[in-house]
Amino acid sequence: MMKPSPMTFSGHPLLLLLLTAAAAVIAAAGDWEEVELFALNQKQFDYMGRTAAKQHGSKIRKGLWSGFAYCRTVGVLRQKVNGRHLYALTVMAGACNFNTDRCLRDMEAFLAVVAVSHDQHNYTLLAFLLRENYNPRQELIKCV
Repeated sequence: MMKPSPMTFSGHPLLLLLLTAAAAVIAAAGDWEEVELFALNQKQFDYMGRTAAKQHGSKIRKGLWSGFAYCRTVGVLRQKVNGRHLYALTVMAGACNFNTDRCLRDMEAFLAVVAVSHDQHNYTLLAFLLRENYNPRQELIKCV
């Protein structure tokens, strides 16, 4: 039996189109600026990261996996596109069992791209991607 290639997509074509469009907008929108994390804004970015992990986890519920347990937001990039702010959050999260909040494997780093609404109170998750080349040793110690 042949293994599917890593680039094979078996999901809904509309979802693929939306993800491709979001990636194109993010890539073409220009330079990202780093946002310093400090006590006054950490809660806001933690809330954004927690909401993004929860939204992503609710889309992938299958069997024993209930989604992701959010740990913390460790990095933030910001960009303004068409009058709206986009944030690229580096989020530490891990897959969890359905009946506990305990993670069954190590925390991993994800990139959550979030658009802020014009009223500045609502967030739309555009993408939630695994950051494969991210070295989270310091953050993992703080998550446990």
